[in-house]
Amino acid sequence: MVAQVIGHMVASFPAVEFGPLYYRSLEKDKSTALSAHKGKFEASMTISHQGKAELNWWLKNLKNSRKNFLLTPIDMVLYSDASMTGWGAALGEQSTGGNWCQQETELHINVLEMKAPYFALKSFVSKLRGKHVKLMLDNSTAVFVIVITNMGTSHNEVLNRIAVEIWEFCMTNKFKLTVAHLPGSDNIIADKESRHIYREAEWMLNPCHLQTAINKQFPKYCSYRPDPEAMHIDSFSISWSTQNFYCFPPFSCILQTVQKIIQEKATGILSNEMESEALDTKLTQLEITVQRTEFVLTSARREQIKRHLEALKAISREIDECKRAVELKKIANKEELSEINKWHDEIDEKLNKADIEISRLQGWLNDKEKHEKFSAQEEQLKFELKLHETKLKLQTELTTNSSPDTSNTTTITVSEKTAKLPKLVISKFNGSYMDWPRFWGQFSEAVDKSTIAPISKFTYLCELLEPSVKRVVEALPFTPEGYNRAKSILKDRFGKESEIEKAYVKEILELPHITSPSAKKIGEFYEKLSYSVQALETMKRLDQVSGNVSMTLDKLPAIRGDLVHTDPDWETWDFLKLTEALRQWVRRNPADKNAEREREENKRKRDHHNRLFQASGGDFKFVFETILTSYWSLTGCAKYTESEHGYGDLFKIADSYVRTESLDHWTPRKSRKKYKKDLVKKNLM
Repeated sequence: MVAQVIGHMVASFPAVEFGPLYYRSLEKDKSTALSAHKGKFEASMTISHQGKAELNWWLKNLKNSRKNFLLTPIDMVLYSDASMTGWGAALGEQSTGGNWCQQETELHINVLEMKAPYFALKSFVSKLRGKHVKLMLDNSTAVFVIVITNMGTSHNEVLNRIAVEIWEFCMTNKFKLTVAHLPGSDNIIADKESRHIYREAEWMLNPCHLQTAINKQFPKYCSYRPDPEAMHIDSFSISWSTQNFYCFPPFSCILQTVQKIIQEKATGILSNEMESEALDTKLTQLEITVQRTEFVLTSARREQIKRHLEALKAISREIDECKRAVELKKIANKEELSEINKWHDEIDEKLNKADIEISRLQGWLNDKEKHEKFSAQEEQLKFELKLHETKLKLQTELTTNSSPDTSNTTTITVSEKTAKLPKLVISKFNGSYMDWPRFWGQFSEAVDKSTIAPISKFTYLCELLEPSVKRVVEALPFTPEGYNRAKSILKDRFGKESEIEKAYVKEILELPHITSPSAKKIGEFYEKLSYSVQALETMKRLDQVSGNVSMTLDKLPAIRGDLVHTDPDWETWDFLKLTEALRQWVRRNPADKNAEREREENKRKRDHHNRLFQASGGDFKFVFETILTSYWSLTGCAKYTESEHGYGDLFKIADSYVRTESLDHWTPRKSRKKYKKDLVKKNLM
């Protein structure tokens, strides 16, 4: 009978979400009974207390249990890990962890790997309620035991008990849990937290604010970071007015703690054993530091003096904070006001001595800075004179080395310690965004990365800029700092990737519309398109303009069929495929052969038009109508008639066609003007 019941339980797992949690004790009782009765299923058996509890759970929850088969999205990802030192967890940008106690360090690592996610879930439970949480573990055993299809194990009672606690915790706090495995090398933050040694374990309080699970002295306590057993995280975020507290804050929180007690009129015990000792220690430290000031000034070492100055300031600030905290306590303890003032004056006297030494140290640093600034100005004047001579000499050398027929280029020879760079001709930078990558790449390799002096590099840079660009940097001083600033200005103004990308995209969008199959025009079209596409591909921005491929292809109606007829998927082309198709077309149709063909065609048209004009007897109207007929047949436009459009519109079409096709040799402009006047007189346009 028990075996049948267990079989029914297992069969119902697909519909009862937490069913796998509540059958293993009963299964264990059955296995023990079968072993005792030599495999007789009809024999009687005793069900343990745990087995009865599992049966009661099924009786209570079977009718109301269900399982959602739809996958819900993950809301949060929680990472957990364990080591022999402690446990760690990470949720978003927040992480936490703790060390194992002495008894826990003796457990098997698989048990610790199971306890770690349990502690992680308890630490962040306030953020997990009502969410779908994905728990990432790098221990395959823990994943197998916790995973929703198993929810425990029959092989190890300890692991099974922890798994049941984890899932019951999820049910109690109403959040959905999914478990997955990840490589240990990717579980960086949780692993780091698990190996961290938390020093608060060394502190013991005299018997619940600002504690952890390791050093807690009360069952209920507040922790300063996510903690699995803490009542609250960050005690300053809750009200103390309803609690009878015990607090032993660290030195840095004393003032904040006292202020909260006064503001909320809280009642409790605030340990003050450490504050007076801390204040006395700081005052002694201040006295020693003040006495060393003379020795530090005598050394005349800037860095040592700066460190000493910062140390005096830091100690003074700490004493002032501690003094205010102790003063608040004295007031709270209702000590005599005269005694408080006397105590206050004694501390202020010591702080005033420190302030005097701080002023001496700061004065020494200011005087040193003024002296160095004055010396630097003198050196700058000397340097400027020498620089002017060097600049004139370099300009003479540049003029001598430059080619006489290359006014827009500069020849550069850069000397190195062991070799000479070859002579390079770098075209001047004209200030366009598209020209910047070319110019800066050449200048950077040939000049900026060489071993010559920065001032010489600055001179070369100025010579390689067009006047409109040179004005941007020529006012800077000829110093290494001036050269670095000039580079920064040029890069910031012309080297922005967004502006360069915009320039290349604009170049593509402004490509001309070519109606004729002119190899020369299409070749120029291809060169501009190829240059812009290659540049955008280098910048990894080509995908952002893929939507303009169809529009660019439409600008070549005369050869569109030739480009796409071999590729049935031409509608999905990107710019790389379009450029390759254009390259193949240009290769098959060299510009020279096509130009000869165009010349022959123009000659044939010219002869035909001359014969036509002579046959018309000088009747421009006849020629005018012939032009329109030719225009309609070549362009494929609908034929306009006088009834649909007046002569004025037809004349504009013909006149535009004549000017576009350069047919002025047989339809002189004077004749067109005369014919236009005739149309105006007849009120036809």
